[in-house]
Amino acid sequence: MTNLRLEKGMVITESVTVMPDIYRMNANEGSDESAILIKGENIVVDFQGATLQGSNGEKTFVRSSGTAIKVEGKNIEIKNLKVKGFLNGLIAKNVDSLKISNSSFNYNFSSHLSFYQWPYQDIGLIASPVQHDLATSVKLNSCNNFIFKNNQIKQNEHGLIISNSNNGEISNNEISNNSHAGISFQHCHHNKIMHNYLDWNTSGISISKNNSENIIAYNSVTHSKKNLLEKNIIFENDFFPLSTDSISQNNIITKVAPLPDGQKVNSLKYKFRGEQYILRNKWGIYNFEYPAIWLREINDDKYTFAIFGPEGNWKIVNGNGFSQTSRQSGSMPATIVATKSKNEKSDISLSLELEFIGVEFTDQFGNVNPRGKTFKFGF
Repeated sequence: MTNLRLEKGMVITESVTVMPDIYRMNANEGSDESAILIKGENIVVDFQGATLQGSNGEKTFVRSSGTAIKVEGKNIEIKNLKVKGFLNGLIAKNVDSLKISNSSFNYNFSSHLSFYQWPYQDIGLIASPVQHDLATSVKLNSCNNFIFKNNQIKQNEHGLIISNSNNGEISNNEISNNSHAGISFQHCHHNKIMHNYLDWNTSGISISKNNSENIIAYNSVTHSKKNLLEKNIIFENDFFPLSTDSISQNNIITKVAPLPDGQKVNSLKYKFRGEQYILRNKWGIYNFEYPAIWLREINDDKYTFAIFGPEGNWKIVNGNGFSQTSRQSGSMPATIVATKSKNEKSDISLSLELEFIGVEFTDQFGNVNPRGKTFKFGF
Protein backbone atom coordinates (compact mmCIF):
# COMPACT_ATOMS: atom_id res chain seq x y z
CA MET A 1 0.00 0.00 0.00
CA THR A 2 1.33 3.44 -0.89
CA ASN A 3 0.62 6.94 0.42
CA LEU A 4 -1.35 5.75 3.42
CA ARG A 5 -2.84 8.56 5.52
CA LEU A 6 -2.54 7.93 9.24
CA GLU A 7 -5.47 8.04 11.64
CA LYS A 8 -5.54 7.66 15.39
CA GLY A 9 -6.05 4.05 16.43
CA MET A 10 -4.85 2.67 13.09
CA VAL A 11 -3.36 -0.84 13.05
CA ILE A 12 -0.78 -1.45 10.31
CA THR A 13 -0.42 -5.14 9.44
CA GLU A 14 1.33 -5.02 6.06
CA SER A 15 4.15 -3.16 4.33
CA VAL A 16 3.15 0.43 3.56
CA THR A 17 4.50 3.85 2.66
CA VAL A 18 2.94 6.76 4.54
CA MET A 19 1.85 10.03 2.96
CA PRO A 20 4.29 12.71 4.22
CA ASP A 21 2.43 15.12 6.49
CA ILE A 22 2.14 16.30 10.09
CA TYR A 23 -0.39 14.03 11.80
CA ARG A 24 -1.68 15.61 15.00
CA MET A 25 -3.01 12.86 17.21
CA ASN A 26 -2.95 12.46 20.98
CA ALA A 27 -2.65 9.08 22.63
CA ASN A 28 -4.73 8.34 25.71
CA GLU A 29 -2.93 8.84 29.00
CA GLY A 30 -2.59 5.79 31.25
CA SER A 31 -3.73 3.45 28.51
CA ASP A 32 -2.05 0.44 26.93
CA GLU A 33 -3.18 1.75 23.57
CA SER A 34 -1.02 3.81 21.23
CA ALA A 35 -1.83 6.28 18.51
CA ILE A 36 -0.55 3.78 15.90
CA LEU A 37 0.02 0.03 16.24
CA ILE A 38 2.32 -1.87 13.86
CA LYS A 39 1.67 -5.57 14.17
CA GLY A 40 2.61 -8.63 12.16
CA GLU A 41 5.57 -10.30 10.45
CA ASN A 42 7.85 -9.31 7.57
CA ILE A 43 6.62 -5.72 7.45
CA VAL A 44 8.37 -2.57 6.18
CA VAL A 45 6.78 0.75 7.12
CA ASP A 46 8.31 3.76 5.38
CA PHE A 47 6.96 6.96 6.93
CA GLN A 48 8.69 9.10 4.26
CA GLY A 49 9.36 11.87 6.77
CA ALA A 50 5.83 11.98 8.21
CA THR A 51 5.54 13.46 11.71
CA LEU A 52 3.36 12.15 14.53
CA GLN A 53 2.65 15.22 16.67
CA GLY A 54 1.19 14.80 20.14
CA SER A 55 1.25 16.99 23.26
CA ASN A 56 -2.39 18.13 23.21
CA GLY A 57 -1.32 21.41 21.69
CA GLU A 58 1.05 22.24 24.55
CA LYS A 59 4.16 24.19 23.60
CA THR A 60 6.31 22.77 26.41
CA PHE A 61 5.32 19.07 26.22
CA VAL A 62 5.33 18.78 30.02
CA ARG A 63 1.77 17.51 29.66
CA SER A 64 2.63 15.14 26.83
CA SER A 65 0.86 11.84 27.24
CA GLY A 66 0.49 8.42 25.74
CA THR A 67 2.56 6.43 23.28
CA ALA A 68 2.91 7.33 19.61
CA ILE A 69 3.73 3.89 18.19
CA LYS A 70 3.72 0.36 19.53
CA VAL A 71 5.29 -2.52 17.64
CA GLU A 72 4.41 -6.21 17.93
CA GLY A 73 5.51 -9.14 15.79
CA LYS A 74 8.66 -10.27 13.98
CA ASN A 75 11.01 -8.96 11.30
CA ILE A 76 9.63 -5.43 11.21
CA GLU A 77 11.41 -2.42 9.71
CA ILE A 78 10.47 1.19 10.50
CA LYS A 79 12.18 4.07 8.72
CA ASN A 80 11.95 7.81 8.02
CA LEU A 81 9.66 8.49 10.97
CA LYS A 82 9.40 11.63 13.13
CA VAL A 83 7.77 11.57 16.57
CA LYS A 84 7.28 14.67 18.70
CA GLY A 85 5.27 15.58 21.78
CA PHE A 86 4.41 12.19 23.32
CA LEU A 87 5.20 10.64 26.68
CA ASN A 88 6.69 7.64 24.86
CA GLY A 89 7.78 7.83 21.25
CA LEU A 90 7.98 4.14 20.35
CA ILE A 91 7.62 0.96 22.41
CA ALA A 92 8.46 -2.48 21.03
CA LYS A 93 8.08 -5.70 23.02
CA ASN A 94 8.97 -9.25 22.01
CA VAL A 95 9.85 -8.19 18.46
CA ASP A 96 12.63 -10.31 17.01
CA SER A 97 14.66 -8.71 14.18
CA LEU A 98 13.35 -5.17 14.58
CA LYS A 99 15.05 -2.42 12.56
CA ILE A 100 14.55 1.30 13.16
CA SER A 101 16.46 3.69 10.93
CA ASN A 102 16.65 7.29 9.70
CA SER A 103 14.07 8.46 12.22
CA SER A 104 13.87 11.15 14.89
CA PHE A 105 12.31 11.08 18.36
CA ASN A 106 12.90 14.65 19.52
CA TYR A 107 11.07 17.01 21.87
CA ASN A 108 8.96 14.44 23.65
CA PHE A 109 8.13 14.51 27.36
CA SER A 110 10.56 16.15 29.75
CA SER A 111 9.91 16.80 33.43
CA HIS A 112 9.67 20.33 34.78
CA LEU A 113 12.45 19.95 37.33
CA SER A 114 12.23 21.81 40.62
CA PHE A 115 15.98 21.40 41.21
CA TYR A 116 18.26 21.51 38.24
CA GLN A 117 21.77 22.48 39.27
CA TRP A 118 24.69 20.05 39.23
CA PRO A 119 25.43 17.63 40.82
CA TYR A 120 22.03 16.55 39.54
CA GLN A 121 22.71 12.85 39.55
CA ASP A 122 24.32 12.81 42.98
CA ILE A 123 21.14 13.86 44.80
CA GLY A 124 19.10 10.97 43.49
CA LEU A 125 16.93 12.79 40.97
CA ILE A 126 17.87 10.49 38.13
CA ALA A 127 15.41 7.65 38.23
CA SER A 128 16.25 4.21 37.00
CA PRO A 129 14.41 2.85 33.94
CA VAL A 130 12.25 0.79 36.28
CA GLN A 131 11.36 3.76 38.47
CA HIS A 132 10.73 6.09 35.57
CA ASP A 133 9.10 3.68 33.16
CA LEU A 134 6.65 6.11 31.58
CA ALA A 135 8.80 8.70 29.86
CA THR A 136 11.08 7.25 27.19
CA SER A 137 11.55 8.26 23.58
CA VAL A 138 12.31 4.70 22.43
CA LYS A 139 11.92 1.58 24.51
CA LEU A 140 12.84 -1.93 23.38
CA ASN A 141 11.92 -4.86 25.63
CA SER A 142 12.84 -8.44 24.73
CA CYS A 143 13.77 -7.50 21.17
CA ASN A 144 16.64 -9.73 20.08
CA ASN A 145 18.67 -9.13 16.90
CA PHE A 146 17.55 -5.52 16.67
CA ILE A 147 19.17 -2.69 14.67
CA PHE A 148 18.83 0.95 15.73
CA LYS A 149 20.73 3.00 13.19
CA ASN A 150 21.01 6.56 11.84
CA ASN A 151 18.43 7.95 14.25
CA GLN A 152 18.22 11.06 16.40
CA ILE A 153 16.93 11.37 19.98
CA LYS A 154 17.24 14.88 21.43
CA GLN A 155 15.64 17.03 24.12
CA ASN A 156 13.66 14.33 25.91
CA GLU A 157 13.68 12.85 29.40
CA HIS A 158 15.05 9.36 28.76
CA GLY A 159 16.58 8.62 25.38
CA LEU A 160 16.81 4.92 24.51
CA ILE A 161 15.99 2.24 27.10
CA ILE A 162 16.68 -1.39 26.20
CA SER A 163 15.88 -4.37 28.41
CA ASN A 164 16.22 -8.14 28.02
CA SER A 165 17.44 -7.70 24.45
CA ASN A 166 20.50 -9.39 22.98
CA ASN A 167 22.63 -9.43 19.82
CA GLY A 168 21.58 -5.96 18.71
CA GLU A 169 23.36 -3.04 17.09
CA ILE A 170 23.09 0.65 17.97
CA SER A 171 25.14 2.68 15.52
CA ASN A 172 25.47 6.04 13.79
CA ASN A 173 22.89 7.73 16.02
CA GLU A 174 22.81 11.10 17.75
CA ILE A 175 21.32 10.75 21.25
CA SER A 176 21.99 13.98 23.08
CA ASN A 177 20.67 16.71 25.38
CA ASN A 178 18.34 14.36 27.22
CA SER A 179 17.68 15.24 30.86
CA HIS A 180 18.30 11.67 32.08
CA ALA A 181 20.20 8.83 30.40
CA GLY A 182 21.02 8.78 26.71
CA ILE A 183 21.12 4.97 26.59
CA SER A 184 20.16 2.61 29.44
CA PHE A 185 20.57 -1.17 29.44
CA GLN A 186 18.93 -3.71 31.72
CA HIS A 187 19.64 -7.47 31.41
CA CYS A 188 21.19 -7.15 27.94
CA HIS A 189 24.07 -9.12 26.44
CA HIS A 190 26.20 -9.23 23.28
CA ASN A 191 25.08 -5.88 21.88
CA LYS A 192 27.21 -3.39 19.94
CA ILE A 193 27.04 0.34 20.66
CA MET A 194 29.31 1.95 18.08
CA HIS A 195 29.90 5.25 16.23
CA ASN A 196 27.26 7.21 18.15
CA TYR A 197 27.13 10.78 19.41
CA LEU A 198 26.03 10.36 23.04
CA ASP A 199 27.04 13.79 24.33
CA TRP A 200 25.35 16.30 26.61
CA ASN A 201 23.06 13.84 28.40
CA THR A 202 22.94 13.84 32.19
CA SER A 203 24.16 10.25 31.93
CA GLY A 204 25.49 9.26 28.51
CA ILE A 205 25.42 5.50 28.99
CA SER A 206 24.00 3.54 31.90
CA ILE A 207 24.85 -0.17 31.86
CA SER A 208 24.48 -1.90 35.22
CA LYS A 209 25.94 -5.14 36.57
CA ASN A 210 23.15 -7.30 35.17
CA ASN A 211 24.50 -6.75 31.63
CA SER A 212 27.54 -8.41 30.06
CA GLU A 213 29.56 -8.79 26.87
CA ASN A 214 28.29 -5.56 25.37
CA ILE A 215 30.76 -3.69 23.18
CA ILE A 216 30.97 0.11 23.33
CA ALA A 217 33.44 1.52 20.83
CA TYR A 218 34.12 4.55 18.63
CA ASN A 219 31.49 6.70 20.33
CA SER A 220 31.59 10.28 21.53
CA VAL A 221 30.30 10.37 25.11
CA THR A 222 31.33 13.74 26.47
CA HIS A 223 29.70 16.39 28.65
CA SER A 224 27.82 13.75 30.63
CA LYS A 225 28.34 13.86 34.37
CA LYS A 226 28.16 10.15 34.98
CA ASN A 227 28.44 7.02 32.85
CA LEU A 228 27.86 3.61 34.42
CA LEU A 229 29.88 0.84 32.79
CA GLU A 230 30.14 -2.70 34.08
CA LYS A 231 31.61 -5.97 32.75
CA ASN A 232 33.46 -6.60 29.51
CA ILE A 233 32.91 -3.18 28.04
CA ILE A 234 35.34 -1.85 25.44
CA PHE A 235 35.37 1.80 24.54
CA GLU A 236 37.38 4.24 22.45
CA ASN A 237 39.47 6.42 24.74
CA ASP A 238 39.94 9.22 22.23
CA PHE A 239 36.33 10.27 22.52
CA PHE A 240 35.22 8.67 25.78
CA PRO A 241 36.14 10.64 28.93
CA LEU A 242 37.33 7.62 30.89
CA SER A 243 40.39 5.39 30.78
CA THR A 244 41.07 1.71 31.34
CA ASP A 245 44.20 -0.35 31.88
CA SER A 246 43.15 -3.17 29.58
CA ILE A 247 42.30 -1.15 26.47
CA SER A 248 44.56 1.60 25.15
CA GLN A 249 44.05 4.18 22.46
CA ASN A 250 46.35 2.26 20.15
CA ASN A 251 44.97 -1.23 20.45
CA ILE A 252 41.21 -0.64 20.35
CA ILE A 253 41.16 -1.33 16.61
CA THR A 254 42.85 -4.70 17.15
CA LYS A 255 40.14 -5.65 19.66
CA VAL A 256 37.07 -4.30 17.84
CA ALA A 257 37.14 -3.25 14.21
CA PRO A 258 35.11 -0.16 13.31
CA LEU A 259 31.95 -0.72 11.32
CA PRO A 260 32.47 -0.30 7.55
CA ASP A 261 29.89 2.50 7.42
CA GLY A 262 30.52 3.89 10.91
CA GLN A 263 30.24 7.66 11.20
CA LYS A 264 33.23 9.64 12.45
CA VAL A 265 32.56 11.14 15.88
CA ASN A 266 35.91 12.76 16.60
CA SER A 267 34.48 16.28 16.70
CA LEU A 268 31.71 17.66 18.89
CA LYS A 269 28.45 18.85 17.41
CA TYR A 270 28.85 22.08 19.41
CA LYS A 271 31.91 24.32 19.60
CA PHE A 272 31.82 24.64 23.39
CA ARG A 273 33.92 22.15 25.34
CA GLY A 274 34.37 21.52 29.04
CA GLU A 275 32.21 21.01 32.10
CA GLN A 276 31.71 24.77 32.47
CA TYR A 277 29.47 24.55 29.41
CA ILE A 278 27.19 21.87 30.84
CA LEU A 279 24.29 24.23 31.40
CA ARG A 280 20.96 23.04 32.74
CA ASN A 281 17.61 24.70 33.18
CA LYS A 282 14.39 23.28 34.57
CA TRP A 283 13.74 21.34 31.35
CA GLY A 284 17.12 19.73 30.81
CA ILE A 285 20.55 20.32 29.28
CA TYR A 286 21.06 23.37 27.09
CA ASN A 287 21.94 22.72 23.44
CA PHE A 288 23.17 26.20 22.34
CA GLU A 289 20.62 26.25 19.52
CA TYR A 290 18.26 28.89 20.95
CA PRO A 291 18.90 32.20 22.78
CA ALA A 292 19.48 31.90 26.55
CA ILE A 293 21.18 33.84 29.33
CA TRP A 294 23.02 32.16 32.21
CA LEU A 295 24.30 33.53 35.51
CA ARG A 296 27.95 32.50 35.71
CA GLU A 297 29.41 34.33 38.70
CA ILE A 298 28.53 36.67 41.57
CA ASN A 299 31.25 38.90 42.99
CA ASP A 300 29.87 41.32 45.60
CA ASP A 301 27.33 43.40 43.66
CA LYS A 302 28.63 42.31 40.23
CA TYR A 303 26.66 39.59 38.43
CA THR A 304 28.35 38.06 35.39
CA PHE A 305 26.09 36.59 32.71
CA ALA A 306 26.84 34.57 29.57
CA ILE A 307 24.53 34.84 26.56
CA PHE A 308 24.48 32.00 24.04
CA GLY A 309 22.43 31.23 20.98
CA PRO A 310 22.33 31.09 17.17
CA GLU A 311 23.66 33.76 14.83
CA GLY A 312 21.94 37.07 15.48
CA ASN A 313 21.71 40.02 17.86
CA TRP A 314 20.35 40.50 21.35
CA LYS A 315 19.37 43.55 23.39
CA ILE A 316 18.20 44.17 26.95
CA VAL A 317 14.65 45.55 26.94
CA ASN A 318 13.80 45.51 30.64
CA GLY A 319 15.08 44.45 34.04
CA ASN A 320 14.67 44.75 37.77
CA GLY A 321 17.14 45.15 40.62
CA PHE A 322 20.16 46.17 38.54
CA SER A 323 21.45 49.73 38.31
CA GLN A 324 23.51 49.19 35.15
CA THR A 325 24.93 46.61 32.76
CA SER A 326 28.26 46.61 30.94
CA ARG A 327 26.51 46.20 27.58
CA GLN A 328 22.95 46.78 26.37
CA SER A 329 23.14 44.85 23.10
CA GLY A 330 25.43 42.72 20.99
CA SER A 331 25.87 39.48 19.01
CA MET A 332 26.20 35.85 20.11
CA PRO A 333 27.96 34.69 22.24
CA ALA A 334 28.48 37.47 24.78
CA THR A 335 29.39 38.16 28.39
CA ILE A 336 27.86 41.03 30.35
CA VAL A 337 28.27 42.26 33.91
CA ALA A 338 25.24 43.68 35.72
CA THR A 339 25.58 45.77 38.87
CA LYS A 340 23.02 45.13 41.58
CA SER A 341 21.20 48.20 42.87
CA LYS A 342 22.34 49.33 46.30
CA ASN A 343 18.81 49.38 47.65
CA GLU A 344 18.08 45.86 46.33
CA LYS A 345 18.47 43.51 49.30
CA SER A 346 17.13 40.28 47.84
CA ASP A 347 18.19 38.27 44.78
CA ILE A 348 14.70 36.86 44.33
CA SER A 349 13.36 39.87 42.43
CA LEU A 350 16.40 40.31 40.15
CA SER A 351 15.57 39.97 36.49
CA LEU A 352 16.74 40.79 32.99
CA GLU A 353 14.51 40.68 29.92
CA LEU A 354 16.09 40.38 26.47
CA GLU A 355 15.08 40.13 22.84
CA PHE A 356 16.80 38.25 20.05
CA ILE A 357 16.49 38.68 16.29
CA GLY A 358 18.47 36.61 13.81
CA VAL A 359 18.43 33.31 11.97
CA GLU A 360 15.71 30.68 12.21
CA PHE A 361 16.11 28.32 15.18
CA THR A 362 14.25 25.66 17.13
CA ASP A 363 13.74 26.17 20.87
CA GLN A 364 14.01 23.50 23.54
CA PHE A 365 10.39 22.44 23.03
CA GLY A 366 10.68 21.96 19.28
CA ASN A 367 8.98 25.23 18.34
CA VAL A 368 10.46 26.92 15.27
CA ASN A 369 11.17 30.65 15.48
CA PRO A 370 11.42 32.02 11.90
CA ARG A 371 14.28 34.17 10.69
CA GLY A 372 13.77 37.80 11.61
CA LYS A 373 11.06 37.16 14.23
CA THR A 374 11.69 38.65 17.67
CA PHE A 375 12.23 36.07 20.41
CA LYS A 376 12.03 37.01 24.09
CA PHE A 377 14.18 35.38 26.74
CA GLY A 378 15.53 36.31 30.12
CA PHE A 379 16.94 35.63 33.57
